[in-house]
Amino acid sequence: MTKAEVEAAVGKLPAKNFAIAGVKSKYSFNPVTLNFRAGKLDSLFFAFDAKSFPDVLEAVKEEYPALSCAESTVSHPMGTSFKQVGCTLKDKTGTLRLMRVDNDVNTSALTLQSNRGVKEPDNKQKDKKKGS
Repeated sequence: MTKAEVEAAVGKLPAKNFAIAGVKSKYSFNPVTLNFRAGKLDSLFFAFDAKSFPDVLEAVKEEYPALSCAESTVSHPMGTSFKQVGCTLKDKTGTLRLMRVDNDVNTSALTLQSNRGVKEPDNKQKDKKKGS
């Protein structure tokens, strides 16, 4: 997506009122992190309260029914365990991920990552090695 297409979808950037299914970001200082390169969206990061994970999951599944989710139990070294839900959808342009737990048990996250954003830095790194 171009910056204009993103702004048409979420409003003028920075998207201070960004929300999914009425769920706002945990972080008021930077509700959604968008990274553009050459005028195209390369990545998006949206963190929200884990209590709202079911609402966001339902909204994302409604928009992207092919989203695939898997549940697991994650244990902390201090002995606690919790349910992790990881959802992924890949296509020819990139990957959408929705995680029930991200960084801490009270934070969930939705991320988008373009394939270009993943491959081009690798190519630049390879070019640097070739030049050495």
